[in-house]
Amino acid sequence: ANSSYTAEHVRKEHPFARSRIVTIPRGVDIDRFDPEKVDPFRREVLRRSWKVPENDTAALIVLPARMTGWKGHREAVAAAALLARKPELSWRMIFAGDAQGRTAYVEEIRQLISTHGLDGRVSLVGHCEDMPAAFALADIVIAPSNEPEAFGRVAAEAGAMGVPVVVSMIGGQREIIEEGRTGYSVPPFDPPALAEAMARLISAGPEGRKTMGLAAAARIREKFTTAALQKATLAVYDGLLGRPA
Repeated sequence: ANSSYTAEHVRKEHPFARSRIVTIPRGVDIDRFDPEKVDPFRREVLRRSWKVPENDTAALIVLPARMTGWKGHREAVAAAALLARKPELSWRMIFAGDAQGRTAYVEEIRQLISTHGLDGRVSLVGHCEDMPAAFALADIVIAPSNEPEAFGRVAAEAGAMGVPVVVSMIGGQREIIEEGRTGYSVPPFDPPALAEAMARLISAGPEGRKTMGLAAAARIREKFTTAALQKATLAVYDGLLGRPA
């Protein structure tokens, strides 16, 4: 199982297999998702593509996910509308993800943005080819999924890049963060809670976010790397074959 959440789900569905379940968290390629290895030029290319103003001091909030309702875009727009009521907070929000043919949903989100008066502050930028650069450009990453994630790759990859994350407290992604130290978790379908968590991170300023980001990167490197995944998986095979660990 790729998370404790998934393992528990399998136990409930197939109790006879309880003793045969091994939990091995999905891993992040920390060589690729390493802030030191993202060339500034890649960040600049993405900044221009996303039309983020040069030398912009507003906190950049990124929701990286395909455009589908269960990824929480509606709730993110509603939370952004609540943030907009606090003029002391400086921020902008990016939805980075492929529509995959869901043109009606994309149009709905665009309409919600306009209805809340958030044009120019919340943007849809479509598919992103360079996710390490996207995380390097972000100040805050959000993953407010309305359905459980089996693992939560966004939280792990963003954490590896040293970015604090706000996740839904359902599914496997809650296991990736350390509450209040590397990020925050909020209930699904709860824009006020999402807005409050984002406000905390915006108010923390660059130094506060950097501290959380460093803690997040250390946690990923300790618990959620591709190398650890490979080692643990091979150990299962060794055990089945009767080889010494």
